[in-house]
Amino acid sequence: MTAGSRSLKNPAVSDGPSSAVASIRVCVLGELRVYRDGALLALPPSKKARAMLGYLVVTRRAQRRERLAKLFWDVADDARGALRWNLSRVRAAIDGPSRSLLVADRDEVQFSHEHVWTDRFRLPPAEAHLVELERAAALFEGELLEGCDLPDFFEFSAWLSAEREEARRVRQRLLTSLSEGLADPERALVHARARVQIDPLDEAASGCLMKLLVRAGRRAEAEEHCDAVARLLESVGQPRGPWLASLRAELRTASARPAPVMTAELPVRALGDAPFFGRAQELELLLTAARSQRSAVVFVTGDPGIGKSALLGEASRRFESVQSARAFEQDRNLPFLPWIDALRRLDTSDESLAPLLGGRALEGGASRESLFRAVAQALSGTRVLVMDDAQWLDDASLALLHHVLRARTEPLLCLLGARRGEVPDNPSLVALLRGLRRDQLLTELELGPLAAEDVQRLAAAVGAELDPERVARDSEGSPLFALELSRWSRDAGAELPTTLRELVAERVERLPRPAQELMHWAATLGGHFEVEVLRDVSGANADELLRSLELLERHALLRPAPTAPGRYHVCHELLGRAIYLGISEPRRKLMHRRIAELLADRDTELARATDVSRHAALAGDSRLAADCCLRAAQRCLRLFANDEARAFAQRGLQHAAVLEESRRVPLEIQLRSVAMFARRPSDLEQAVSTFLGLAERALDLGYADEARAAYRAVTQMRWETGQFAEAARTNEHVENVGRGAGAAERARAISEAGHCLAVLERDLPRAEALLLEARALCSKTSLELYVVSAGFGLLHRFRGEAEEAARLFAEARGRARLEGDRASEFDALAQLVELAYQAGDWATAERDSRELLQLGARLPEGSEPAFSRGLSALLRYAQVPGARAELEACLEELRARDATHRLATLLLYAGELELGRGEAAVAAERAHRAAELAENLQRESDVVLARALAARAEATLSLDNHQRSLTALRAVPSRHLSARAQRALAELT
Repeated sequence: MTAGSRSLKNPAVSDGPSSAVASIRVCVLGELRVYRDGALLALPPSKKARAMLGYLVVTRRAQRRERLAKLFWDVADDARGALRWNLSRVRAAIDGPSRSLLVADRDEVQFSHEHVWTDRFRLPPAEAHLVELERAAALFEGELLEGCDLPDFFEFSAWLSAEREEARRVRQRLLTSLSEGLADPERALVHARARVQIDPLDEAASGCLMKLLVRAGRRAEAEEHCDAVARLLESVGQPRGPWLASLRAELRTASARPAPVMTAELPVRALGDAPFFGRAQELELLLTAARSQRSAVVFVTGDPGIGKSALLGEASRRFESVQSARAFEQDRNLPFLPWIDALRRLDTSDESLAPLLGGRALEGGASRESLFRAVAQALSGTRVLVMDDAQWLDDASLALLHHVLRARTEPLLCLLGARRGEVPDNPSLVALLRGLRRDQLLTELELGPLAAEDVQRLAAAVGAELDPERVARDSEGSPLFALELSRWSRDAGAELPTTLRELVAERVERLPRPAQELMHWAATLGGHFEVEVLRDVSGANADELLRSLELLERHALLRPAPTAPGRYHVCHELLGRAIYLGISEPRRKLMHRRIAELLADRDTELARATDVSRHAALAGDSRLAADCCLRAAQRCLRLFANDEARAFAQRGLQHAAVLEESRRVPLEIQLRSVAMFARRPSDLEQAVSTFLGLAERALDLGYADEARAAYRAVTQMRWETGQFAEAARTNEHVENVGRGAGAAERARAISEAGHCLAVLERDLPRAEALLLEARALCSKTSLELYVVSAGFGLLHRFRGEAEEAARLFAEARGRARLEGDRASEFDALAQLVELAYQAGDWATAERDSRELLQLGARLPEGSEPAFSRGLSALLRYAQVPGARAELEACLEELRARDATHRLATLLLYAGELELGRGEAAVAAERAHRAAELAENLQRESDVVLARALAARAEATLSLDNHQRSLTALRAVPSRHLSARAQRALAELT
């Protein structure tokens, strides 16, 4: 438990001055904010810098620079440099002229709490007076450090989740005391609702809210709450407990006063007070229509906030004789209200309008007809009639509009603005439009996104502190979103402007409950999803799903992906983010867990491993997240996305680090193996030590397969760096570990051991015996393993049986490709190139070399790319002597990468070519270098080949050197020589 958590649990401890006394106030319960003398300070825009500041404030102790660098810059090239830069940005933002709030030395950094008031550390004990508890509850303006999430940095995310959980527990304690202790039910309801929002599935919280609603005479709302809890349980796959049935029973027996529930609608911020930019073509269309000598209706539609009202307002300012009206959703059942507002602005004294303006009731059809004629007469001097939000016009107002249009003898332009998605919800409006369209009086104008340059001009005009280009990019052409982002400059630390979140919540809350729930799931899925996945995670039946999708599409919340049938996406990224942030964190975790589990069950081809790991991490399921990161890394490796594979492996290691050892060790071995194959470690000995330690722990825990994988990784690293003796010793562990496994796993272990001996050219009779045993086990278990074919291929090549070796390497290559093992595929193909080169089959060698080049270029940062280029350069050098420079560059690169065996191979081939061309001195030099490398590797055949080449070259240069080479050759142990080495010896004699 952190120091911050202890202070929260024991808030009675004195923690600085009161809010009224302190000149510095820091708020962490919600968005991170810092006030100096009552003024809000502008924190750095970097989320990582704010997260670091919040971490220092909450932990309340000095933190070592190494820990901060690890928490926030685990994959940075210069973590300490990044830390210094961010500390300087934070200091510039919060330090005053006479005092620094960040105290730092060479080793540690600390936030100074002296004379600083911090909301989290001023929470009262549970037994405090209710008034004091209410003041404390008001401090919670959101989640702890809201907007400081860094999901890619798991250790910080784990810390933040724990701190938030503790803060949530304390807030729930306060809300419980208030909701159960306040006598006024209306006053208590505020806290009861907040308590339920923290944990929607808390039995006690739901029961308290329902009882308060009954006491307040809100029985209908209490019933709706029970229904909502039932739907939530169903949506997250949990059974309805007996407590929910008990709540319903209490509700049925309670004596409640039925009372209508009126919900206040959040005001939508108008665009009319903002400067008007763009829409030149649309504006010209309206002005042209106004100049026409015939009546017409222009119907302007678009998504909410796209600028319909702004366009109508700008057009109205350029017209003469204009009357404007606007409909409101809450007035849909009250007839003629938009007309009443418009007529009152006319200041008419016509008695015929008294039923509208004076409030007298209409009497009979004749009175209604006379009223309509009076309205038409009152508007006789009006040239342009503007009605905004026409989707909410009542039937009577629409009938009056139709009459006015028919009764006019002078031209009248009527401009109607409406939200596109809500027009079908008003049948009377649809009928009116149909008739106007039939009479060819209707022009329809649908507004799309505002051009990026116009959004930038708008942002600059309202004084946005955010970069106008960023406003244009993030708003995606929505003027309303652009204005909210521009006005958001002082809300430092928040992920989205609060007003924007309220506006989006208002749009969603007007939808039917099933559509709301579906929209929440869509936002949680990340904005892009398959309909089948949405159906399965939401639990919606087919009819309900189709109805809700159609409704959400009409309301411009969801949109089908144009190039991917069966997929949808949220219409606007900010829209989806605002909806997601409106879901309580406990419920978000439940939803992410359900998504992760469902995707994992369906993900047979690992195509969704990336999505599963993300949802699992957001759900707080470290085991599932680590497993999915492993699968995503393996998939990336197969697709040659090596940097991405390494990044996933590192992220998986962060998730695995918090697991218990029995789960951590096997995952860590697999993740480190992927990371090693994606990019060779810079500190080889440290990597070897880590793998060996993990192998021992895996054996202790009974994970033989994982232990073998760790030993295999060590063998690979040692072989690549020429440590053949150490590689052979490690290979013995691979064989020994596999002996006690089942037939299939024993076959894998034994074949790997035999293949490794064949690669090292050590104890080849034993290698053959192991491979034969492995082949028999594979036959029994219907296995087809790359290492069996490749191992036998190496043995046949050693014996000089080139044709059979080529067949086996081709077979091995195909199996490696099927297994997605690109490194093994490369090795098999390289063997084929060498065999074709030695046989003088240039066409085959060049064909395979081209494929090897492509494969090598896509492999990790090992010696494969340089070796593939070296073989290609060798083929050109064999045909064009002037191509030596290219070959020399490849040899130098292999030398720099310490690829000893591959360097020796190319040196021998090059030396043989040069000796055949009469360049004996160059050939002798290459042969001596190759011999030195081969001796270090303890490869007898290669040493014989190199010494024999040197002796042949020096025979034409110097008798003394020739004799020394022959003497050195006789000193080479020749117990097991390859057929090629034996031929070289025979040529000397």
